[in-house]
Amino acid sequence: MKIFILSILMFLVGQLTAQPNFYIRPKIENKVSQSLSDKPQTKSIFNNHYNTNYYPNPYCEVWSPMFFTTKSFTLGLNIGVKFANNDLVEIGYNEDQSGSKIISRTLGYSADYPDSYHMQNRPSHSVNLINHRFEILYYKNLNSTSDSTLLNFPNSHFLFGTGLKYLPSAVTKKKPHNGQVFYNPGGSYDNISMYWQHSVFGWSKFSSFLTLGFSTDIYFNKTYLFSSSILYTVGFNVLQSTKDKLSVYENDLLIKTYNYETYSRGSGFQFQISRKLEFFPWKKLRKN
Repeated sequence: MKIFILSILMFLVGQLTAQPNFYIRPKIENKVSQSLSDKPQTKSIFNNHYNTNYYPNPYCEVWSPMFFTTKSFTLGLNIGVKFANNDLVEIGYNEDQSGSKIISRTLGYSADYPDSYHMQNRPSHSVNLINHRFEILYYKNLNSTSDSTLLNFPNSHFLFGTGLKYLPSAVTKKKPHNGQVFYNPGGSYDNISMYWQHSVFGWSKFSSFLTLGFSTDIYFNKTYLFSSSILYTVGFNVLQSTKDKLSVYENDLLIKTYNYETYSRGSGFQFQISRKLEFFPWKKLRKN
Protein backbone atom coordinates (compact mmCIF):
# COMPACT_ATOMS: atom_id res chain seq x y z
CA MET A 1 0.00 0.00 0.00
CA LYS A 2 2.94 2.37 0.74
CA ILE A 3 4.28 1.87 -2.81
CA PHE A 4 0.82 2.59 -4.22
CA ILE A 5 0.49 5.86 -2.29
CA LEU A 6 4.04 6.91 -3.20
CA SER A 7 3.34 6.29 -6.90
CA ILE A 8 0.23 8.50 -6.78
CA LEU A 9 2.13 11.28 -4.99
CA MET A 10 4.96 11.21 -7.56
CA PHE A 11 2.43 11.36 -10.37
CA LEU A 12 0.63 14.21 -8.63
CA VAL A 13 3.82 16.28 -8.33
CA GLY A 14 4.47 15.87 -12.06
CA GLN A 15 0.94 16.83 -13.06
CA LEU A 16 0.89 19.94 -10.87
CA THR A 17 3.34 21.64 -13.25
CA ALA A 18 0.30 22.05 -15.57
CA GLN A 19 -2.69 24.22 -14.65
CA PRO A 20 -4.95 21.98 -12.52
CA ASN A 21 -8.46 22.61 -11.25
CA PHE A 22 -9.28 22.07 -7.57
CA TYR A 23 -12.69 21.07 -6.20
CA ILE A 24 -14.49 19.55 -3.24
CA ARG A 25 -16.89 16.62 -3.53
CA PRO A 26 -19.69 16.22 -0.90
CA LYS A 27 -21.10 12.71 -1.12
CA ILE A 28 -23.75 10.39 0.26
CA GLU A 29 -23.65 6.61 -0.02
CA ASN A 30 -25.42 3.39 0.83
CA LYS A 31 -23.65 0.08 1.26
CA VAL A 32 -24.17 -3.60 0.48
CA SER A 33 -22.03 -5.20 3.19
CA GLN A 34 -20.10 -8.44 2.84
CA SER A 35 -20.37 -10.83 5.78
CA LEU A 36 -17.84 -13.48 6.82
CA SER A 37 -19.16 -16.68 8.33
CA ASP A 38 -15.76 -17.70 9.68
CA LYS A 39 -12.83 -15.73 11.08
CA PRO A 40 -10.02 -15.33 8.52
CA GLN A 41 -6.79 -16.93 9.70
CA THR A 42 -4.55 -14.40 7.94
CA LYS A 43 -4.81 -10.84 6.65
CA SER A 44 -4.95 -12.07 3.04
CA ILE A 45 -7.98 -10.74 1.15
CA PHE A 46 -8.38 -14.19 -0.42
CA ASN A 47 -8.78 -16.09 2.86
CA ASN A 48 -12.50 -15.53 3.27
CA HIS A 49 -15.46 -17.79 4.01
CA TYR A 50 -18.71 -16.54 2.53
CA ASN A 51 -22.29 -17.79 2.47
CA THR A 52 -21.68 -20.84 4.65
CA ASN A 53 -24.37 -23.02 6.16
CA TYR A 54 -23.28 -23.73 9.72
CA TYR A 55 -23.31 -27.19 11.26
CA PRO A 56 -26.86 -28.57 11.23
CA ASN A 57 -29.14 -28.82 14.20
CA PRO A 58 -32.49 -30.63 14.37
CA TYR A 59 -34.50 -27.44 14.85
CA CYS A 60 -33.50 -25.01 12.12
CA GLU A 61 -31.08 -24.15 9.33
CA VAL A 62 -28.60 -21.35 10.05
CA TRP A 63 -26.43 -19.48 7.55
CA SER A 64 -24.62 -16.20 6.96
CA PRO A 65 -25.36 -14.55 3.59
CA MET A 66 -22.50 -13.35 1.44
CA PHE A 67 -24.05 -9.90 0.86
CA PHE A 68 -26.81 -7.93 2.56
CA THR A 69 -28.10 -4.39 2.27
CA THR A 70 -27.87 -1.72 4.95
CA LYS A 71 -30.75 0.63 5.67
CA SER A 72 -28.75 3.71 6.60
CA PHE A 73 -26.89 6.30 4.54
CA THR A 74 -23.47 7.76 5.34
CA LEU A 75 -21.87 11.09 4.42
CA GLY A 76 -18.41 12.13 3.32
CA LEU A 77 -16.29 14.84 1.75
CA ASN A 78 -13.33 14.64 -0.66
CA ILE A 79 -11.00 17.30 -1.98
CA GLY A 80 -9.66 16.71 -5.46
CA VAL A 81 -7.57 17.99 -8.33
CA LYS A 82 -8.49 17.70 -12.02
CA PHE A 83 -5.67 17.57 -14.57
CA ALA A 84 -5.57 18.59 -18.21
CA ASN A 85 -6.19 14.99 -19.34
CA ASN A 86 -9.35 14.89 -17.17
CA ASP A 87 -7.83 12.43 -14.69
CA LEU A 88 -8.65 13.12 -11.04
CA VAL A 89 -6.89 12.55 -7.73
CA GLU A 90 -8.83 12.85 -4.47
CA ILE A 91 -8.21 12.50 -0.76
CA GLY A 92 -11.11 12.40 1.61
CA TYR A 93 -13.16 11.08 4.48
CA ASN A 94 -16.39 9.10 4.65
CA GLU A 95 -18.42 7.47 7.36
CA ASP A 96 -18.49 3.75 6.65
CA GLN A 97 -20.06 0.60 8.02
CA SER A 98 -18.86 -2.86 8.90
CA GLY A 99 -21.60 -5.42 9.18
CA SER A 100 -22.62 -9.05 9.48
CA LYS A 101 -25.88 -10.94 9.20
CA ILE A 102 -27.22 -14.30 10.31
CA ILE A 103 -30.41 -16.03 9.11
CA SER A 104 -32.29 -19.05 10.43
CA ARG A 105 -35.20 -21.06 9.07
CA THR A 106 -37.27 -23.42 11.20
CA LEU A 107 -37.46 -27.03 10.09
CA GLY A 108 -40.17 -28.37 12.35
CA TYR A 109 -43.61 -29.80 11.62
CA SER A 110 -46.66 -27.96 12.89
CA ALA A 111 -50.21 -29.29 13.12
CA ASP A 112 -51.38 -25.87 11.99
CA TYR A 113 -49.57 -26.36 8.65
CA PRO A 114 -49.92 -30.09 7.85
CA ASP A 115 -48.90 -29.66 4.20
CA SER A 116 -45.70 -27.75 4.88
CA TYR A 117 -42.65 -29.16 6.61
CA HIS A 118 -40.43 -26.12 5.92
CA MET A 119 -42.48 -23.43 7.63
CA GLN A 120 -42.28 -19.86 6.39
CA ASN A 121 -40.54 -18.69 9.53
CA ARG A 122 -37.23 -17.07 8.60
CA PRO A 123 -35.97 -14.55 11.17
CA SER A 124 -32.76 -12.68 10.44
CA HIS A 125 -30.59 -10.17 12.24
CA SER A 126 -27.88 -7.85 10.94
CA VAL A 127 -25.54 -5.55 12.87
CA ASN A 128 -23.57 -2.59 11.50
CA LEU A 129 -20.90 -0.57 13.30
CA ILE A 130 -19.99 2.90 12.07
CA ASN A 131 -16.31 3.43 11.34
CA HIS A 132 -14.30 6.20 9.65
CA ARG A 133 -12.81 5.74 6.18
CA PHE A 134 -9.83 7.84 5.09
CA GLU A 135 -8.98 7.35 1.41
CA ILE A 136 -6.86 8.41 -1.53
CA LEU A 137 -8.41 7.76 -4.96
CA TYR A 138 -7.22 8.00 -8.54
CA TYR A 139 -9.83 8.50 -11.29
CA LYS A 140 -8.67 7.42 -14.76
CA ASN A 141 -10.63 9.15 -17.52
CA LEU A 142 -12.28 6.71 -19.95
CA ASN A 143 -12.53 9.28 -22.78
CA SER A 144 -16.25 8.83 -23.35
CA THR A 145 -17.47 10.58 -26.52
CA SER A 146 -21.18 10.32 -25.78
CA ASP A 147 -23.00 13.45 -26.95
CA SER A 148 -26.71 13.91 -26.40
CA THR A 149 -28.91 16.95 -26.12
CA LEU A 150 -30.57 15.54 -23.00
CA LEU A 151 -29.28 13.05 -20.43
CA ASN A 152 -25.77 11.77 -21.17
CA PHE A 153 -22.56 10.45 -19.61
CA PRO A 154 -19.65 12.38 -21.15
CA ASN A 155 -17.20 12.13 -18.23
CA SER A 156 -16.67 8.59 -16.96
CA HIS A 157 -13.79 7.27 -14.88
CA PHE A 158 -12.37 3.99 -13.69
CA LEU A 159 -11.20 4.56 -10.14
CA PHE A 160 -8.95 2.75 -7.72
CA GLY A 161 -7.45 3.64 -4.39
CA THR A 162 -6.51 2.68 -0.89
CA GLY A 163 -6.78 3.99 2.64
CA LEU A 164 -7.45 3.22 6.27
CA LYS A 165 -10.61 2.48 8.26
CA TYR A 166 -10.75 3.45 11.91
CA LEU A 167 -13.15 2.14 14.56
CA PRO A 168 -12.73 4.84 17.23
CA SER A 169 -14.61 3.58 20.26
CA ALA A 170 -13.20 1.19 22.84
CA VAL A 171 -12.47 -2.21 21.35
CA THR A 172 -12.63 -5.37 23.41
CA LYS A 173 -13.00 -9.03 22.48
CA LYS A 174 -14.38 -9.94 25.92
CA LYS A 175 -17.23 -7.48 26.37
CA PRO A 176 -19.86 -6.46 23.79
CA HIS A 177 -19.07 -3.29 21.84
CA ASN A 178 -20.66 -0.35 23.73
CA GLY A 179 -22.88 -2.86 25.54
CA GLN A 180 -24.62 -3.88 22.33
CA VAL A 181 -26.64 -7.04 22.94
CA PHE A 182 -29.79 -7.73 20.90
CA TYR A 183 -32.58 -10.27 21.21
CA ASN A 184 -35.12 -11.52 18.69
CA PRO A 185 -37.37 -14.58 18.23
CA GLY A 186 -35.92 -17.52 16.34
CA GLY A 187 -39.21 -19.19 15.43
CA SER A 188 -41.60 -21.61 17.07
CA TYR A 189 -43.63 -24.70 16.23
CA ASP A 190 -45.51 -27.30 18.29
CA ASN A 191 -44.06 -27.00 21.81
CA ILE A 192 -40.69 -25.67 20.59
CA SER A 193 -39.66 -22.01 20.90
CA MET A 194 -36.35 -20.50 19.82
CA TYR A 195 -34.73 -17.19 20.71
CA TRP A 196 -31.62 -15.41 19.43
CA GLN A 197 -29.12 -13.39 21.45
CA HIS A 198 -26.62 -11.30 19.43
CA SER A 199 -23.56 -9.73 21.11
CA VAL A 200 -21.48 -7.30 19.01
CA PHE A 201 -17.71 -6.99 19.50
CA GLY A 202 -15.25 -4.48 18.09
CA TRP A 203 -12.30 -6.54 16.85
CA SER A 204 -9.66 -4.17 15.44
CA LYS A 205 -9.38 -0.40 15.52
CA PHE A 206 -7.64 -0.15 12.15
CA SER A 207 -7.95 -1.87 8.80
CA SER A 208 -6.31 -0.94 5.51
CA PHE A 209 -8.32 -1.52 2.34
CA LEU A 210 -8.32 -1.41 -1.45
CA THR A 211 -11.04 0.17 -3.60
CA LEU A 212 -12.03 -0.37 -7.24
CA GLY A 213 -14.97 1.23 -8.99
CA PHE A 214 -16.61 3.22 -11.75
CA SER A 215 -17.83 6.82 -11.69
CA THR A 216 -19.69 8.93 -14.22
CA ASP A 217 -20.92 12.52 -14.34
CA ILE A 218 -24.61 13.04 -15.09
CA TYR A 219 -25.55 15.96 -17.36
CA PHE A 220 -28.89 17.34 -18.48
CA ASN A 221 -28.92 19.66 -21.50
CA LYS A 222 -25.13 19.90 -21.17
CA THR A 223 -25.42 21.12 -17.58
CA TYR A 224 -23.60 19.10 -14.92
CA LEU A 225 -26.00 17.78 -12.29
CA PHE A 226 -24.15 15.27 -10.12
CA SER A 227 -21.86 12.23 -10.20
CA SER A 228 -22.84 8.62 -9.63
CA SER A 229 -20.40 5.90 -8.55
CA ILE A 230 -20.32 2.23 -7.67
CA LEU A 231 -17.30 0.96 -5.74
CA TYR A 232 -16.14 -2.29 -4.22
CA THR A 233 -13.96 -2.06 -1.10
CA VAL A 234 -12.13 -5.02 0.42
CA GLY A 235 -10.61 -4.75 3.90
CA PHE A 236 -7.62 -6.60 5.31
CA ASN A 237 -8.38 -6.76 9.06
CA VAL A 238 -11.49 -7.93 10.87
CA LEU A 239 -13.26 -4.88 12.34
CA GLN A 240 -16.30 -6.50 13.89
CA SER A 241 -17.53 -9.82 15.19
CA THR A 242 -20.98 -10.86 16.33
CA LYS A 243 -21.58 -13.80 18.64
CA ASP A 244 -24.99 -15.30 17.95
CA LYS A 245 -26.51 -17.68 20.51
CA LEU A 246 -29.66 -19.65 19.68
CA SER A 247 -31.59 -20.99 22.68
CA VAL A 248 -34.16 -23.75 22.16
CA TYR A 249 -37.01 -24.26 24.61
CA GLU A 250 -39.58 -27.03 24.86
CA ASN A 251 -42.63 -26.28 26.99
CA ASP A 252 -40.71 -23.26 28.33
CA LEU A 253 -37.76 -25.40 29.47
CA LEU A 254 -34.32 -24.78 27.98
CA ILE A 255 -33.15 -27.93 26.22
CA LYS A 256 -30.28 -26.79 23.97
CA THR A 257 -28.13 -23.79 22.99
CA TYR A 258 -26.16 -23.30 19.77
CA ASN A 259 -23.39 -20.75 19.28
CA TYR A 260 -22.34 -19.09 16.04
CA GLU A 261 -20.06 -16.22 15.05
CA THR A 262 -20.05 -13.84 12.11
CA TYR A 263 -17.33 -11.37 11.12
CA SER A 264 -16.83 -8.28 9.00
CA ARG A 265 -13.78 -6.58 7.47
CA GLY A 266 -15.87 -3.65 6.33
CA SER A 267 -15.88 -5.01 2.77
CA GLY A 268 -18.75 -4.47 0.36
CA PHE A 269 -20.23 -2.44 -2.48
CA GLN A 270 -20.84 1.29 -2.06
CA PHE A 271 -23.44 3.14 -4.15
CA GLN A 272 -22.57 6.80 -4.07
CA ILE A 273 -24.08 10.11 -5.21
CA SER A 274 -21.82 13.16 -5.14
CA ARG A 275 -21.23 16.56 -6.72
CA LYS A 276 -17.97 18.27 -7.63
CA LEU A 277 -17.82 21.95 -6.57
CA GLU A 278 -14.84 23.67 -8.15
CA PHE A 279 -13.15 26.39 -6.09
CA PHE A 280 -9.92 27.11 -8.02
CA PRO A 281 -9.97 28.45 -10.63
CA TRP A 282 -13.62 29.41 -10.13
CA LYS A 283 -15.82 28.34 -13.01
CA LYS A 284 -18.85 26.21 -13.66
CA LEU A 285 -18.11 22.59 -14.40
CA ARG A 286 -19.07 21.84 -18.00
CA LYS A 287 -19.01 18.92 -20.35
CA ASN A 288 -15.74 18.74 -22.21
